Amino acid sequence: MTLDLTPTSPASFSHPALVPGQSYTDATTGITITPVSVSSTGASIQVTLGSGTCTLANPSINVSPSQSQWVLAGSPVNFAVTVKDNDSPACVQSTFNLGDTLPSGWSGVWNATALTLSPGQSGQATLTVTSPTGTVDGFYNVGISATNASSPSYTSSLTATYVISTPVPASVSIATNQPSYSGGQTVAISVSVTSGGNPVSGAAVSVVVNKVNKPTGGTSTLSGTTGSNGVAVVNYRLNRKAAKGTYQTMGSANSASASTTFMVQ
Repeated sequence: MTLDLTPTSPASFSHPALVPGQSYTDATTGITITPVSVSSTGASIQVTLGSGTCTLANPSINVSPSQSQWVLAGSPVNFAVTVKDNDSPACVQSTFNLGDTLPSGWSGVWNATALTLSPGQSGQATLTVTSPTGTVDGFYNVGISATNASSPSYTSSLTATYVISTPVPASVSIATNQPSYSGGQTVAISVSVTSGGNPVSGAAVSVVVNKVNKPTGGTSTLSGTTGSNGVAVVNYRLNRKAAKGTYQTMGSANSASASTTFMVQ
């Protein structure tokens, strides 16, 4: 079967499908075929590639992190937003406007409010979100969008999460293994660290021991680390000629402290 590319000329089997000086352009691909010369032994043609048809598409959008770390209210959190131009290769550059949807009273600041991209190209911008001080703990949605500035119907959006968590203050308690000692004995001092009623492991503990009412000197500082049970035990060895009377021990960890006393008889 021969396709007649010159339907306006007379129809016959000896009539050429396309004669020199005329052209045929494919409407889908934009390719143009033009015979240059024709003879009994062959033909020479010119093929011109078309630019193709521009087809717009919704951009791709991604965000990192999709969920923030747990932060205090009022903390700034950065979200890295990546946008990809999915238009067909025949399209020109497009500018994509970046937008956000935040809870009332929150702040969102972009380091770039728009990205100009070629088809297939990706670009990145950063959105810094800050919650108001005093916002209650919880998980909050951060809406992010990218919209073609020239054709707003082509748009994409997603939701990231901003997490607010206020740490429960630590609580410290301290005790000695007995109420009184003699010179030369060892005082075992236990420091317990909890938060919200739960033991805190790995907390650095500092214990200061000093003789009450002693004008100068006599202070010792010990250190330890809480175990899985939230308790650190440090030992203080009394001198054989330790002064008699009341000694105070103060333990501190995670900005909390507690104290107790013991006697040397």
